[in-house]
Amino acid sequence: VEIQAISGDTGKYYFGDYYIQAGAFTSKNLADLLQKKLVLFTHAPILVDQYEQKHIVKIGPFLDKATALQLTKKLTTKGIAGAFIVLQ
Repeated sequence: VEIQAISGDTGKYYFGDYYIQAGAFTSKNLADLLQKKLVLFTHAPILVDQYEQKHIVKIGPFLDKATALQLTKKLTTKGIAGAFIVLQ
């Protein structure tokens, strides 16, 4: 299975393994709210995965760490602090 990823907001598709974890919640509703907010700032796929008792909000995948870092910085300027890059 291959996953198409968008590099930043350019609309170009790539294959990659870098994700941004934007949040982790015990409430699915809070995770869904963050997902809806993130749609305003990126065209990249936004996923809500469940891991044990948490709902993890992730953006990606991205081709490289630099692209993910660029979006992480943008999210911080938009009031979404604490997002970090994960390699899967």
